[in-house]
This record gives sequence, C-alpha cells and structure tokens, in this order.
Amino acid sequence: GCFWTGMFLARTRPETIENLASYEYLVAAPTLASPETTPLWKTTFDPTAVLFDGVPNEMSAAYNPHLQCHIAIHVLNRENKLAIRTAPKITGPWSEPEIFFRPRMKKADDLFTAGKEHPELRREQGRVLYVTYVNSTVYVPHLLELTLS
Repeated sequence: GCFWTGMFLARTRPETIENLASYEYLVAAPTLASPETTPLWKTTFDPTAVLFDGVPNEMSAAYNPHLQCHIAIHVLNRENKLAIRTAPKITGPWSEPEIFFRPRMKKADDLFTAGKEHPELRREQGRVLYVTYVNSTVYVPHLLELTLS
C-alpha cells in the first residue's frame, strides 16, 4: 500500500484476507543504503519500512521468472513517466526507478496515473509484459506491450 508516496508491504493468508487482525506489516526492510537489514514483521502498522517512494497511487509488484527477481511497475511521481524497479525479494532492497516509457501529452493538463503490469497476461516467462496506465484528464486506460532484454 501507499502512504503519501512511500510504498509499504502487508501480508496475510488468502483465507483470512477479510480479517484485518490477520495482517502483518513489514516494519524493517533492506534498502539500497542498508541491504543487510533483516525483514521484520509486526501486527500493527508502523510506517518505518519504506520499500521505495515516488508512487502517487496504484502500482504492481510481482515475481518475474525471466528476470528471476521481483519487479514493480508504476508512474513516477507526477512526472508522466512509467518506471520499473527490481528486487531480489518482495521485501527488497528495491532498485532505483528506470524509466521505460513517457506517454505523449495531448493537452497541457494531462496527468498519467495507475501504471501497473498485468502478470496474468505475460508471455515468454515474463520477457513480454503488458502494462496499463490511465490519462486522468479523460480517464482512458492505455495498454503497452513491453519486451525486456
């Protein structure tokens, strides 16, 4: 989940997803500055383990078999740029964002949001990804095909 623009991680079992008391929150996580940090989970949310920031709203994170790591896809800040990050584990450490697409603005007030991958559509073990984003001025989703090297 997102708190301001920082991304945080919670976990629960699928059969207890409706039970908020079943959730655990990541409160310590490895970062690029402190990669040796051991992940620590607690039953109460404490916004101390920012996985990464620069995410103004929705994003996706999932394991990618082609890259053999986790990837996160999101719009970077409010800069109309789509970014990808990688991490060896879902808990991190997460890489700096790498811009892979800049949507063309048609109007000066265009704002692109909700950048995310759809892992269920992947092809070639995750080498070919499908990413959507939304132009919020007209609220029309756009679909990209992204081929990783």
